[in-house]
Amino acid sequence: MGLSASISKVIRNHPFRRAGTPPLSMGSLFPDFVATTTMGQIRLHDWSKGSWTFLFVHPLAATPVCTSELVSIVGRQKQFDALNTKVIGLNSSPLHDQDAWHRDCASVFGKEVWFPCIANIDPWLAARLGTEWFTGRQVLPRKTLVLDPDMRVRLVLDYPLALGRNVHEVMRCIEAMQIADRCDVMVPADWRRGDPFVTARSCGYVPSGDEDDVTFLPYLTAIPEPKDKTDLLNGGAP
Repeated sequence: MGLSASISKVIRNHPFRRAGTPPLSMGSLFPDFVATTTMGQIRLHDWSKGSWTFLFVHPLAATPVCTSELVSIVGRQKQFDALNTKVIGLNSSPLHDQDAWHRDCASVFGKEVWFPCIANIDPWLAARLGTEWFTGRQVLPRKTLVLDPDMRVRLVLDYPLALGRNVHEVMRCIEAMQIADRCDVMVPADWRRGDPFVTARSCGYVPSGDEDDVTFLPYLTAIPEPKDKTDLLNGGAP
């Protein structure tokens, strides 16, 4: 049975589908599993222990959009290290196709792929991630999942197959969530490093008297970056 048929059968028959259990979503505990990757066998929870995890799911190796994403991620190793974030890929291609693809990218763009990519697709995991049709067969979707050190899903982003993800946006979200967790603040729309955070008295905020605090409405106060905040993307430890 081919991969597409195998995945289709699992999706139709898996207990989570029959019982109406939802797929992976924010707040879910990401399941542990053992997988063969381009860097050997790993058990996900052991491999990720103590770190945040950026799991980038994409359809196939050696395709245009996926190649652009791979190259973009490969060029940001220092930033992901600074964010205490491990990166792992997952697609529908076998190990030898992924290895050849990585060699192509290294030879053309000059950078080795420094993170593992999962090669043996567990049909149970594929069923929870979902699938899409591409060139007449079912493949994994273009999806971003960010897991915290407790292996809880903190961010889920889905993209059309024809649209590559914004890797900088993934890093922005990881940094923002880490600061929000550590400093008990909220992150406004379009936040970038150096921008204020937001809170409200209704959320238990007590004005500090800092002249930089600006209250626009009873439910909206802008506050400066916490003074103990480390600039994660420039090499600080979270």
